[in-house]
Amino acid sequence: MRHSAVGWPRIEGEGGGAKILIGIRLDRDLVAALDDWIAREDPSISRQEAIRRMIVERLG
Repeated sequence: MRHSAVGWPRIEGEGGGAKILIGIRLDRDLVAALDDWIAREDPSISRQEAIRRMIVERLG
């Protein structure tokens, strides 16, 4: 699925393994809390990976 308009989903690959980009804005306090969580849990991961792990932990 390819669209030129801003805001349309960007889907990588096809089938059940397709990935959809979801962008969010966070205020500075929430980013600081996220960075603190990363420092405690696994300093080698990115913010994106930390958020993925939190989602999987909460929903899985």
